[in-house]
Amino acid sequence: MSNKMDIDYKSYFNNLEELIGRLREEVSEISQPIIKNNGQVLPDIDRYIYELNQFYYQSFHEHFFPDYQKKIKEDVSHLLKVCHQEDMLRKDVLASVRRYARLFNQVKTIISFLQQLRKDNNKKLLSLNTDNDYRLIELFYSLTKVRENLQELFSLSQSLTSLAEEKEFLLAIRNHPGYIPVLRLISSLDITNPYISGSLDKVLINLQYLKKLLARLQATGHNQESLKDLAGEINNGVERFKNKPVDKEILAFYEQNVVNQLPVYVELITFYIDINNLERISQLAYEYEQNLSCWISFIEKGLAWAVKDARVLLSAVELAHTSEEYVPELHKDVSSTLVTLQKIIEELSSTSKADFNYFSQKTMEMLDFAVPLFKAINTEKEIIQISPLASLVNRIVLELAFLRINLDLLSEKHQQAVSVIKDLEDINVMLDTYLQLLANNQSDLERILAPHNIARFWKDLNIKIDRVPLETGKLFPVDYLYLIDKHNIETRIAEEEDNTVLHEEGDIFLIRIDDESETEIPYLVIAAKG
Repeated sequence: MSNKMDIDYKSYFNNLEELIGRLREEVSEISQPIIKNNGQVLPDIDRYIYELNQFYYQSFHEHFFPDYQKKIKEDVSHLLKVCHQEDMLRKDVLASVRRYARLFNQVKTIISFLQQLRKDNNKKLLSLNTDNDYRLIELFYSLTKVRENLQELFSLSQSLTSLAEEKEFLLAIRNHPGYIPVLRLISSLDITNPYISGSLDKVLINLQYLKKLLARLQATGHNQESLKDLAGEINNGVERFKNKPVDKEILAFYEQNVVNQLPVYVELITFYIDINNLERISQLAYEYEQNLSCWISFIEKGLAWAVKDARVLLSAVELAHTSEEYVPELHKDVSSTLVTLQKIIEELSSTSKADFNYFSQKTMEMLDFAVPLFKAINTEKEIIQISPLASLVNRIVLELAFLRINLDLLSEKHQQAVSVIKDLEDINVMLDTYLQLLANNQSDLERILAPHNIARFWKDLNIKIDRVPLETGKLFPVDYLYLIDKHNIETRIAEEEDNTVLHEEGDIFLIRIDDESETEIPYLVIAAKG
């Protein structure tokens, strides 16, 4: 810039002096023949002309030239000032364009930061909404856990209700102690085993056979010999059974509980045959026939309920001593609770976008009904007597209590999540507003920095702008790799391909005006090989 302002005024003045000098010489040379013409004096008119020329020359040299010199000096000074202003203008334009470029990069960086914040918020929202789905699933499985226990209680109470309708069987249980050994036997056996089930069938066949022999003893028209033969056949029937291939446990049950008193009865019957007391014979035969009928009924019912619901075997004795209305009423309460719970579960499982508050309210309404009900049932005397029922009811009371605690916890988590979701959604609305404003600013800056717009704004300047877009994860443009070393751009050893942009806070701008240039480079990190 100093060279442009170093103007040599003397060269201008010397050139003018030389020009005037030549002019003077030429005038003198032209005027010389007029002044001296063979030594004669010039005429007056010629002298006048000479004097006139001499006047103009002197006037030009003494008056015009100093003014001209002054004017040139002023003009040159003005031009120097203009030149200085143009140079300053170039510098100002370079600085202004660079500021716009830096502002563009700042806006781009802020937009990138806000977009990342928006993505992070969306991830948090997705996580919170997923947590809401998880809470609904957790509530669903808590409800199904209660349902499983209710279904088990429903099944048991239904079986007990069916058993309660068999009044003759319950009456036999109340009047005959033999049910307990049958219960123990059948509960301990694997009745699905063909050998076991076959052994029990043999017991029933033998008991039916003995029952028929006892019935024949009660008939009329027998003589002493035929009666003794029937009594002997009863003993033979028992002995033949003992020799059959029967399960040892079943055989021991048969000997110890079913026919243990039969020999005594046969001896008494034989005694009364000898004295021909037919009435007493018939009476003894009837008593033991009824005894065998009870054993047959116990075994047949025990096997039937073991197939339908083995738990009933554990409760038949207690049920026989319970009021007839209790179990059906209990079954009705269990059924109504199960229906309500099942409706909630079905609605929850069939709804694609379930509302936690709605199902929480539905569940709480069910609990408000079920908790007091089953707490009351759990303390009743009848339920305590029937141990399988008592165990199930107690389990349901605990499950309902756990469900209420879990529901309170899930509701608290849900309310916290709803509050956070609202805050995040409000933040996203604010971020969207800021992003829109910044996007508009970025568009304005892009228009300002567009080469054709720059050229139009400063028409008299030879200005050129090259923008080098950068993007994290992409390779640094090959044509501008020289900038990495020239401007000491940060490099970092990484697994990515060499010259990959690891981090950027804007684009590179190359700005040129005439022979002056500026480079705007944002903070960059470039991958380098180790």
